[in-house]
Amino acid sequence: MGRRDDLKGAGKIDLRSRLFLYFSILLLIFAFAVILLDGIGFFIYASRLGRETIIAYFLFMIGLAISFFCVPILYWSSFHKFKDGDGFWESESFWILPLFFFGAFFQYIGNLPYSAITLPFSLILVFFVHIRVMLLSKSLIIKNEQFENTAEYFKTFIYLTAYYLILAVGVVFFDIFDRFKYWIG
Repeated sequence: MGRRDDLKGAGKIDLRSRLFLYFSILLLIFAFAVILLDGIGFFIYASRLGRETIIAYFLFMIGLAISFFCVPILYWSSFHKFKDGDGFWESESFWILPLFFFGAFFQYIGNLPYSAITLPFSLILVFFVHIRVMLLSKSLIIKNEQFENTAEYFKTFIYLTAYYLILAVGVVFFDIFDRFKYWIG
């Protein structure tokens, strides 16, 4: 008590990974800000491209960036951080599910013809990366003597799999993307 923590002894901080996570979160917040501003009519005079607006393209592109780049990179980054013993893997793995959900949602609410192609491909990509990381972490459990620590990482991704299944049931049977789309206007 009353001691100051020594940051020099805390170990090496991977600034690039932290900045990437914060950039991913900033993309998410920025997309929500655009949706909010569009909802209150801030972009009422935004130019239209055919029947789609610039806002639809913008949200679609953010969804693509999150789904095709941010989520897979966070998977690999959290896995490498776990292997290196960096505790930041927990923060990265925590943000995978919200980024995945809203990345898919932003592609969907863009309501562009490209969404029918890009949305399934982004879901397949995240699925394959998820399975690959789970298999790699399972092989670490078999190799590693520190079973508890390694099993914790694997268990995190088992829970993430369960959340993905709940999300899939919600999207398929309860049409939550359309409900959210209606709710935000």
